[in-house]
Amino acid sequence: FERDAAQCTFVDATGQRCRETHGLELHHLQAFALGGAHQASNITLRCRAHNALAAEQDLGRDFVKGKQGA
Repeated sequence: FERDAAQCTFVDATGQRCRETHGLELHHLQAFALGGAHQASNITLRCRAHNALAAEQDLGRDFVKGKQGA
């Protein structure tokens, strides 16, 4: 939390970092479902929207939608 300055760590294509500081979630840089570890070096803060975007990028939209309905 301190390392990430209590802010979403998503950075867009223009280099702008997301400014969200509320409702932050833990995001695995290498997806846990794909073998990523529960280590500080593999975990960062993301807002809900950017964490969901990363999940879709890592696992596919259909997989994520299937889990949301479960």
